[in-house]
Amino acid sequence: MKNQIYKLAGLVICTAAIVFTNSAKAVTTYTSKVTSGNWSAAGSWNVSGSGSDVKYVVLSGHTIIMNTNVSGVDTVSIFGTLDMGSNKTLTMDSFGIILINSGGTLSGGSSNTHIVFLGSAYQITGPFTTAQGNLITNGPRYATALTTTAASGDPQGSFVGLNLLPVELSSIDVVKMATSFQLQWTALGESNKSTFNIEISNNGTDFYFAGSVSGNEEINSGDYTFNIVGMKGSFYVRLNETDVNGNSKSLATKYVKNNVTSDAFQMYPTLIASSGQNIQMILPTSGTYKVEVFGFNMQIAAASSTTTYSNNEAVSFNSTDWNLNAGQYIVVVQGNNGELYKTRIMVR
Repeated sequence: MKNQIYKLAGLVICTAAIVFTNSAKAVTTYTSKVTSGNWSAAGSWNVSGSGSDVKYVVLSGHTIIMNTNVSGVDTVSIFGTLDMGSNKTLTMDSFGIILINSGGTLSGGSSNTHIVFLGSAYQITGPFTTAQGNLITNGPRYATALTTTAASGDPQGSFVGLNLLPVELSSIDVVKMATSFQLQWTALGESNKSTFNIEISNNGTDFYFAGSVSGNEEINSGDYTFNIVGMKGSFYVRLNETDVNGNSKSLATKYVKNNVTSDAFQMYPTLIASSGQNIQMILPTSGTYKVEVFGFNMQIAAASSTTTYSNNEAVSFNSTDWNLNAGQYIVVVQGNNGELYKTRIMVR
């Protein structure tokens, strides 16, 4: 390694990764890029992603005018202003959502302007103006087929506050990985103000905070993972949720059987991208260590400077420092205390 390995304190490293999904499909996202523009103009949008689900985002300070009928939309997220135009219809898919974020406004339109959710017997009808009492502001609020049906299409009633939506789990599991455990869960009916907190206990009674994951930006379903590393012996994992008002509730507790009961050397991942990625390492015994990377010809491909670590100290570094080509290597970690650890890695 060209640079010294950076140290991270703590006996347990919990890293969080989030994968947002909407019905487990890839998403094509259109994000406004002009101060004012028409919906139908290609120059009004930046396009990213490629998928069957379609999402439109109107950024703060931008106004998009709906100058054409629009259909086949899964998500409309409004931070700026969406002017519904005159005599136009916005047709959302049956599981679609219109999200009015804080500072966002849905306005304009005429008595022949409609918002339709497939699957709902009702539609939301304009004009969306202050004079009519139907200017949609005061986000965060959202509308779906369910809220529209419940409000019989009333414009203000169809857009409800995020804090009215409870979070529920559709699945939760703990999966044993090569050198860690991964908490996996899917939450339904969530908001961008929700936070998931993960707690760990060795006895099922005394829990300590391990980390947190921010909720999905949409109100659909979110698939999440949270990696738990360095655990010794069986343990409990508790998943809590904190809502927009700061109220907390426990969603689930899982018991995890773990046969590792003593300190052990750990390095992960062992399948590494050639472009480089973060690597975690746990050293069970204190001492001064040097990390060397050998090719299968037993020639040194990379090496770090010697560094002193305490018992069970966890360290993090990036494989870009090794500058390795694709292939298989052996990582040798040797300490002045006589400890020697070896791990095979593959760079792809």
